[in-house]
Amino acid sequence: MFSIFKKNECDNCSSLKEQQLVKNPRQLTDLIGKIKQAVASGLVTPLAPDAKRYEQDFSLLLADSPWPDIILNQFQCPKCGAQFELFANTYQGSNKNGWHPK
Repeated sequence: MFSIFKKNECDNCSSLKEQQLVKNPRQLTDLIGKIKQAVASGLVTPLAPDAKRYEQDFSLLLADSPWPDIILNQFQCPKCGAQFELFANTYQGSNKNGWHPK
């Protein structure tokens, strides 16, 4: 009845549209590994880093520590254009560390 109000789901990136917070280094390692797999399979594409925002090239990010103090990367679905962000403050920790659909 109200299907016109349903959000269109992209069959390419719909599995990535849920926020995933991490609370420890092991969870961050697992998350980075999953994102690297998503990039390799074409589900998302890393966007060019913006040095003004402490972003670095995602391809240079190690799946396991040591990491930079701040991890900040932007991604986009090549099919629908949905955007995502990976953020982690590895130096001080944060309750916002994780994967964030935008």
